[in-house]
Amino acid sequence: MPLPVCFAVMFGTTVAWLVLLHLVLRRVERAHPDVYDSMGRPNVIMNNTPRNNGPALRFVLDRRYRTLEDPVLNRLGDLARLAFFASTTLMIVVVLLFWAAMFFGTARNAG
Repeated sequence: MPLPVCFAVMFGTTVAWLVLLHLVLRRVERAHPDVYDSMGRPNVIMNNTPRNNGPALRFVLDRRYRTLEDPVLNRLGDLARLAFFASTTLMIVVVLLFWAAMFFGTARNAG
């Protein structure tokens, strides 16, 4: 897969991750306010601090939303996890492809 295509897909999955995380947090805030408060009232844009990001990220990545037995939240949480891991994987691929292009491109031109 060419580097620009990987970058475009990575950008798309990152945007999807942020949108889905926002939807997860909004659902938790409205349907489970006690849980939302216990996470420090995180938000994707506002009140976005490391202190709030950790609990919100663990909530999604550890599937803690499943304990709330909320089918809508379960669907959103699973999609958010998928988008996070897809974005992270693609970021690693893009970095490796960029590195390989720089390394092998330079070696080919030198020889």
